[in-house]
Amino acid sequence: MGWESDQEEVKEERDRSKWILLGIPGLVVVMIASLLLTNERKQYNSVAHVQHILKLVPEGDAAAREAAFEEILEIKRQLDAGADFGDLAREHSDDVSNRDNGGDLGWYEHEETVPAFDSYIWIGEVGVVSEPIETAFGFHLIKIIERNISDAELYEINLNNRLNEINK
Repeated sequence: MGWESDQEEVKEERDRSKWILLGIPGLVVVMIASLLLTNERKQYNSVAHVQHILKLVPEGDAAAREAAFEEILEIKRQLDAGADFGDLAREHSDDVSNRDNGGDLGWYEHEETVPAFDSYIWIGEVGVVSEPIETAFGFHLIKIIERNISDAELYEINLNNRLNEINK
């Protein structure tokens, strides 16, 4: 009576480890799916209106590269002396797609141009002509006519600045 009656009152514990092991892969799949769905490319809608003068450089031709660099430096000297950017673009730019309109490229969002060009249009000073910037196309002089930064990007910049200050 003693041993058998004790056994009836004790309930057998269930082994839940198999359910935990089955749940972990499911949880991982859900986490990965949520990361993929929420980690979309950032859309800032910030835009920059840009002009440029391009001197093309044939690939692998060191002499032509040197000549193009000297030519772009001379154009930069003229601009620094007060020459009109649009006039010099019409006269000297090798970019036939916008040479006739004074090198006006129109409006660009982030990452719509080659990296060196894109970097300058987002950090350069508005209204100031860049130093020569080399890309796969050749040498550019870039003038930012106007830049409109979205509220979302301004918020992110301010947040990053605050975090950097805190982490100093």
